[in-house]
Amino acid sequence: MGSQDLDGISKEFLENVLGKEVESFCVKHLADTGDNFMSILYNLDVTVVSEDKGDHKDSKKTQLLHLFSKCYPNHQGRQDFLNSSGVFWKELDFYKVWVPELLKFAKEVGVKELKLEFPTFIAGNATNADKESGNENNNNKEETKLSGPFENYVMMVDCCKTDGFKLADRLVRLDKDHLVLVMEALAKMHALSWAYKSDKKIDVIKEKFPSLQFDYANTRSVFENMMSTTFDEATQALKSNPEIDSQMLAGFVNFKQPCCTAIMEALFGEPAEPEEEMEKYFRVKPTEVPETTEVPWKVVIHGDCHMTNMLFRYNAETDKPEEVVLVDLQLSREASPIIDLIYFIYSSTYLETRQNHSDELLELYYEKFNYYCDIFKAETLPGFTLKELKRRYQRSKPIGLLVALMISVFMLKEKSDTVQMDSLEGMSQEEIMQSMTKGRNTDTRYIEHVSLLVKEFYNDGVI
Repeated sequence: MGSQDLDGISKEFLENVLGKEVESFCVKHLADTGDNFMSILYNLDVTVVSEDKGDHKDSKKTQLLHLFSKCYPNHQGRQDFLNSSGVFWKELDFYKVWVPELLKFAKEVGVKELKLEFPTFIAGNATNADKESGNENNNNKEETKLSGPFENYVMMVDCCKTDGFKLADRLVRLDKDHLVLVMEALAKMHALSWAYKSDKKIDVIKEKFPSLQFDYANTRSVFENMMSTTFDEATQALKSNPEIDSQMLAGFVNFKQPCCTAIMEALFGEPAEPEEEMEKYFRVKPTEVPETTEVPWKVVIHGDCHMTNMLFRYNAETDKPEEVVLVDLQLSREASPIIDLIYFIYSSTYLETRQNHSDELLELYYEKFNYYCDIFKAETLPGFTLKELKRRYQRSKPIGLLVALMISVFMLKEKSDTVQMDSLEGMSQEEIMQSMTKGRNTDTRYIEHVSLLVKEFYNDGVI
């Protein structure tokens, strides 16, 4: 395997990153350039010289490392979005600062061996110094320049090659076996952050860890444009389906404004729109009330918790999933755990799965969250009962509808329909988003999926 350079990845660069002599390396694009909005993905197979030379002092002992890296895209519009939101720095900081802090805390409370469902971090860099220092970004396009891929990167151990993890089929969505693994992983992630906050007596986590927030104000126009285009596409799809009656269609159209803006604020805003505000957007208002005075639940969430942001390892004989790794943590932030739960379930499952297993999954999450609070020596969240968890989940269904619509635009696309975003040079951030979402209303799979969603949420009294 000979050495080769690709997009600025050199022997010298790898030696500086790994702190080892590199004998050879091979770099490959993990996906077609432009398939991913946030990054370019690479596989790196690197042969390094081991410090342990064995019995023969003059011989070299080598080790093959399988690495994975995500880097800045070669596209000014997409780089502008990353710069304005600071998400690349956020993900790097999650691995470099937040995860080590959690592992240190776990040891302090007596948990010596803690397995977290994240990739093993190797190295990274982020040039977004303005965002890191808390200053506003300079959005003057005349002063921005295209960054090289490895001026901003996050490099991890490639768990696909080392441990056999892989993506699930997004066109099939997830079954109960997959969902159980993810709900357990989220319960652990959420409970550990809550225990840390409780132990350190931290009320607002971003005050100590500024990366654990999302700058929605700087990216509002992009997300609102995406939301508007998504609803327009869905409306056209629904109009083409004779099974959607006028009452359902009117309910869907009326749902768009003003409640969708409020839902985006609930998802990403700072401060977030209170969860309880979601109740007023139901066509049939929820009647359940909290058992005690309601207190907000705030933990560190994944933030973009859908099935293409996680990898699964499967049993070779049964083909059932046995482990999960959560990736793409650039939207991690302090928020309600309900955001992750409803985001994940509605973006990654079909109707039948939700109908058959939602209660069971919430019960599992509740049990595991309390279990990990005990492990990390913390009291559970205030007012955290199973009944209250289900109530808050139910009232957050408007978030589920918005997420399901926005994610389905991308998740239901065949590979051949994927927008090659490096071909969109010169487009603004809003124009890029539009190019990614438009044209779905003639796709049979998309029309069927959106129609089932609208029927579901109409029957649930949301629209």
